[in-house]
Amino acid sequence: RLSGGSFLRVLGGDGGSANPYLITDVYGLQGVGPRPRTVPRTGTLANDIDASGTSGWNCDGAGANCKGFDPIGDSSASYTGTFNGADHVIDGLIINRSGENYVGLFGYTDSSSTISNIGLQNGSINGNDNVGGLAGFSSNTTIANAYNTGDVSGNA
Repeated sequence: RLSGGSFLRVLGGDGGSANPYLITDVYGLQGVGPRPRTVPRTGTLANDIDASGTSGWNCDGAGANCKGFDPIGDSSASYTGTFNGADHVIDGLIINRSGENYVGLFGYTDSSSTISNIGLQNGSINGNDNVGGLAGFSSNTTIANAYNTGDVSGNA
């Protein structure tokens, strides 16, 4: 069990704007977030992503009450990079965090972030406040050519 560390699995790149991480699976997608929290990261999807396995992620000690994917960025460490989906789709993303705020693929973005050319489909995203498919909360963020066809629920 990993505690307090970070994980990054990508095909290549260094996460900088000139050489973005090439993300090929849901594990690489989870790792592209701002960890360490002060470093902006840039990523590009290399292919469509099957995220259906996230339904069994981040469970309690008994292996139940799974929270799914951990949103990229939060209010204490927002996502500040550039993410290009390269016209690929993330299929089956599950986030079940009904007691948490800032819930979405990207939980919290700002500082001139850009998220583009990405589709979410067949997923389920559940949170408390500031909940969205692509982004729970975004400020000073450009979002272009993006869509979600999955379920999203939270407080109004």
